Amino acid sequence: MDQLSIALAEDEPVLQELFSYWLTEMGHKVTRVDNGEALLHVCRTTPIDMIVSDVRMPNLDGLTAVTILRQELGLPAVLSSGTWSETEEVQAQKAGVAILAKPFRPFDLFVAMGHAATCRPVAMG
Repeated sequence: MDQLSIALAEDEPVLQELFSYWLTEMGHKVTRVDNGEALLHVCRTTPIDMIVSDVRMPNLDGLTAVTILRQELGLPAVLSSGTWSETEEVQAQKAGVAILAKPFRPFDLFVAMGHAATCRPVAMG
């Protein structure tokens, strides 16, 4: 996978540091934020190739932020959570994002990123 500019949205500082380390070790450039509102701002104002985001974050959840960004910019995305609800999984699938359950290993993230690059939103209506 070529070097990507990745927006990483994670509100847990230890996980943000870990995921950032993994992505950097994979050769990617990482811009870190800790909530969905900041994710919207970064993706709207900075050249971003892919989003990796937690689902549950303060101010604006990752699922909502990623859904908006998929509609506006078509950015591929990986959403992660330690506890996926059935509703969240369905919403993520409709948004056309790759989903990842925490805890995960670097290889799982790499595979999810490859899947995200090929995901398409489900046609609505």
